[in-house]
Amino acid sequence: MADIFISHVQEDGEIATALAEGLEAVGYSTWYYERDNRPITPYLLQVKQAIEDAQVVLLVISRDSLGSHEVTTEIRTAYRLGSVFCPVLVDISYAEFGQRQPEWDVAIATASAVELSAENPGDTVFRIIEGLRDAGVEPSGERAAEEPQPEPSAATAPAPEATDFEAELEERPPPAAEADHAREPAWRADVRAGVWKRPAALLRRWWVVAAGVAVVLIGAGLYLHLREAEQAGTAAQRPAEQARPEAGTEGEAVSSAEGDRPCDRPGTKVGQEIEGPAGIPLVWVPAGKFMMGSNDGDGNEKPVHEVELDGFWIGKTEVTVAQWRALMGSVPRHNEQGDDHPVVVLSWNDCQEFCSKLGLSLPTEAQWEYAARGPESRVYPWGDEWDEEKCCNYDNRGPEGRTFPVGSFPAGASWCGALDLVGNVWERCADWYDEDHYQNAARRNPTGPGSGTFRVLRGGSWVSSALYCRSAARLYRYPEFTSDGGGFRVARSCR
Repeated sequence: MADIFISHVQEDGEIATALAEGLEAVGYSTWYYERDNRPITPYLLQVKQAIEDAQVVLLVISRDSLGSHEVTTEIRTAYRLGSVFCPVLVDISYAEFGQRQPEWDVAIATASAVELSAENPGDTVFRIIEGLRDAGVEPSGERAAEEPQPEPSAATAPAPEATDFEAELEERPPPAAEADHAREPAWRADVRAGVWKRPAALLRRWWVVAAGVAVVLIGAGLYLHLREAEQAGTAAQRPAEQARPEAGTEGEAVSSAEGDRPCDRPGTKVGQEIEGPAGIPLVWVPAGKFMMGSNDGDGNEKPVHEVELDGFWIGKTEVTVAQWRALMGSVPRHNEQGDDHPVVVLSWNDCQEFCSKLGLSLPTEAQWEYAARGPESRVYPWGDEWDEEKCCNYDNRGPEGRTFPVGSFPAGASWCGALDLVGNVWERCADWYDEDHYQNAARRNPTGPGSGTFRVLRGGSWVSSALYCRSAARLYRYPEFTSDGGGFRVARSCR
C-alpha cells in the first residue's frame, strides 16, 4: 500500500520521479506507473488498486497532461472512489487548465491547486513538511528515528561527482547554519543528504515541486473531504422576529404582526435592513433591470443579456457558524475558525435544508448577480476597479489564512448593502448549471435550467484571484460537493 498515488504523463516523468524521491525521503510511500507497474496485470486493475489504497492522489498537471486519456481515466477512477486530490499545476495557469479540462476542474476542485514557480523556497520546505505532520498527514509506515548527523562542513565534504550540470549546482547553506543541522530531525538530514547530491537543474525543480505538494497536502486535509459529523437535534426555536429600524432613516421601522414574517412583504427602499427568521439580517433589493454576464470572462458568462427582476430580500452576509448551529444543532467538521465566520463544508442539499426550515431559499443566480452588480452592472460589488483590500481573497486572507468574520469589509458593500458577496467563500445558488444557458435564458425572473448535473456557485473565495471575484464569474460543482471554501447566504422572493 502506497500513501500517495502520483498521476502524470510521460513528459512530466522527471517531476514525478523527483516528487516521489522527495516524499520518500521523509517517510511517505509513493506509487507511479512507470516505476511500480507489474507485468501481466492489466493497467486499469493496477491503477484502481493503487488509488484505492492511497491516502492522497497527487496530480501533476501540465499542458502535456491535458490531452492524456490515461490521466483522465485515473481522475475518473479516483473521483468514483472518493479520493482526496492534490493538484499541482506545472507551467500552466488555473484559468487555462479550468477552461481546457472542465471535467477535471469539477472532479478535483482546483481551488486548492498550486501553480509552481521558479522561485527557490529554500529551507521553507522543512517547515512545510513539519506542518504536514502537525496537520496529521502522516506516512502510514513511519521509519524508525535515527540519530541526526551534522552536515559536513565545506572543508570536509566530499566533492560531488562530475556532471554536465556541475556549474549549476545549488549553493550549500552558509557555514553559520551548519551548527543547527546537528540538532535537526533525522528526516531533515535525509532530505538534505538526498537533495544536495543531485544536479541543480533537477534539484531546483525538486524544491519547487516538494514545496508545492507539501502546501497542497496540508490543504488537502482541510480542503477536500466528506462530512463525517451527523446533523442532530430538531430545529431550534426561532426567536420572535421584530423588525429593526431602517438604517439611516430616523424613527422609521418595519413592524409586523405576531407570527408574520417581515420578509414576506416588499421593502420600501434599496438597502433597507430587517431582521429575518432566526435573526438573520436581510437587505432589500428593489425590482429593476441589469445586464447579466460579461465579455471579459469565461465562455459561460456570454452572451451579455438584459434581465429584469422583481424585488427580493437577500442575506446581508453569508450564514455564519453560530447561525447554523442554532438551527441545525451541530456543525460540520473544519468550522473551527469562529462563530462569526461563514459556515463551510456543506453540500447544496445541506444549504437548501437550512433555508427550508426558515421558509427562505437560496438566491437564484440572477438574484445573486443583481444584488452584487446593481442596475449599473458593476464589475465588482463596490465598482469597476479591483481592490484586494475590499474583500477576502488569495492576496488578503483572514487571520488564520482562510476566511474573515462576515461583514469585515464594509467598504466592499454592494449597492444594496450586502456584504462579502465576493471573496471569503463561494456561495451556493438555487440554479442548475448549464454552460450555454445564457443563450436561451428567460429575461424576466430567470430561475435556471429545469435540470442538470451541477449546481451554480458565485462570488469567489479566500483562495480566489480577481478573475473569480468578479460579480459575473460562474463556478459549478456537483450538489454533493463540499469544501472549506464554500458557503451560502439566504434569500426571499416577494412576488
